[in-house]
Amino acid sequence: MTTYYFAVQDLDEEFDGDRGLDLPDLPCAIIHARRALSDMALDGIPTVPGARQAVTVLGPDRIPIAIVSLRISIDWCDAKGAVMPGPE
Repeated sequence: MTTYYFAVQDLDEEFDGDRGLDLPDLPCAIIHARRALSDMALDGIPTVPGARQAVTVLGPDRIPIAIVSLRISIDWCDAKGAVMPGPE
């Protein structure tokens, strides 16, 4: 087992991962981060293009290993449905 920490960035603020969770390996830690992000999305998703919610997986030394994030983007389409540059 390895201790992983999770830092959270939600719509309002960021939280440092101060409590560790013992998990068998990194894929299990990423699954945990994905589930946490899913729970966060239930409270609302980012509404501003480029904004994100994220869970950063940190190793036992608290150095980031992976970031699982949810971002919002808006693509504008022309009359034929092709993606085009949006208004600035």
